[in-house]
Amino acid sequence: MGRGQNLYTKFEIGGRLTNFQIGFTEPWLFDTRTSAGMDVYYTNRFWDYYTKRDIGFATRVSFPFYLDYTRFGYTFRTERTQVLDISSTYTPPTTGYSLYQDTIPRWTVANTFSITRDSRDYIFNPSSGTFLAARAEIAKKFLFANVDYNQFIFEARAYFPLFWKFVLMGRLKAGVVTSVDEVPLYKRFYAGGIGDYGVRGYPDRSLSPTQDGRTVGGTAVFINNIELKMKLSQTFAFLLFYDAGNAFESHYDVNLQNIYRGVGAGVRLEIPMMGVLGFDVGYGLDREIPGFEPHFQINPLGMF
Repeated sequence: MGRGQNLYTKFEIGGRLTNFQIGFTEPWLFDTRTSAGMDVYYTNRFWDYYTKRDIGFATRVSFPFYLDYTRFGYTFRTERTQVLDISSTYTPPTTGYSLYQDTIPRWTVANTFSITRDSRDYIFNPSSGTFLAARAEIAKKFLFANVDYNQFIFEARAYFPLFWKFVLMGRLKAGVVTSVDEVPLYKRFYAGGIGDYGVRGYPDRSLSPTQDGRTVGGTAVFINNIELKMKLSQTFAFLLFYDAGNAFESHYDVNLQNIYRGVGAGVRLEIPMMGVLGFDVGYGLDREIPGFEPHFQINPLGMF
């Protein structure tokens, strides 16, 4: 209708994931540069040895900060979470957090504050610019809400044009989550594979503290990615990468000598109406048995 408004729906149905979403964004609220929107979602995902079901509603607003390319954002989210289909081989600890605590539906009421500075020249396949983001998500027990945690995440990435069609990208991401109670498994950090906490050359979510041989997530994470990209066109590129990172039991245990490294190569292709299609082959340098790991991704924001 010529107003730049965005109405989206998303449906995913598979063996491990069922996901339904609908949302709306008004980019020019009250004829100002304020953006506002809302989202409703239902997600049912199987994670290794349990299934997590989320039903939620969120409202969001963002507006320009006084610095160039910078926006401040706020999101209010209410979510009902339940853990289902726990593996019979799961053994809860004698003390502390047990996954069985979440078989009874739990409610989260969270306030998220973010500040982002994005000067990239093209979000899907950048050649120059920077992306800086800091986010704080605060969830407290209040009325019907019975989940408590504080999560803080910082990310920085920079793109440097070198020569001909080559671009160098460097990225750092770190996070910590705390709670008055034990942090639930589904609010912890898991590194490895692709995505926000990707370390290619290792399976998804495999870099994490373990308990009885199962990954239970960490309350602190550190990720470093370096990519050398040959950008043959605006929509097609080859790349070489070096990844390093790990999830730690707590922020007291963060040790940059205890990280996992991976190297490899990949390809990126932007497809209209879909986003960025990517395929990487990573070699895990610090695996028990060093070897290759393939990674396939469809990323609508071209973040990785």
